[in-house]
Amino acid sequence: PRFLEYARAAAAFAETWIYLWNLPMPANPPSHYLADIGTVGMQLIATGHSLVDAYMAFDAGNYLRLHRLTGDHHFREVAEILLHNTKAMMATQAQPHDLAGPGWQQEHWSFAPPRGCGLHRYWLPWVSVSHLHGMASWAREKTLR
Repeated sequence: PRFLEYARAAAAFAETWIYLWNLPMPANPPSHYLADIGTVGMQLIATGHSLVDAYMAFDAGNYLRLHRLTGDHHFREVAEILLHNTKAMMATQAQPHDLAGPGWQQEHWSFAPPRGCGLHRYWLPWVSVSHLHGMASWAREKTLR
């Protein structure tokens, strides 16, 4: 169907915003992005700067659905990156990342100088909504297989 052709093109374009390699982070403060955490799966926020965040966590279920509809395993691989890697800097009991508590994630970081730092250390609600939507749509899509 024609909509699949458009969906594949849109997905391919969106993927160009995803980091698919690990950038080295400075090991010394004031880096907010820890040196031992991979950067694969983070996405550029906009053109003209190198700030990144995990906004495409929202799309994990969409890529899994595209895999189901097309049979193209590549889309499942992208879905798994968006489901898992976008949570690399989420605070947990074991790794609080200097945030308020488990489940919190800083909104963004810079992958250009000053590498690993964000403009602020705040948690914003849209970050959690994006993660939760991605997890819920992934789970819903898994039931359709």
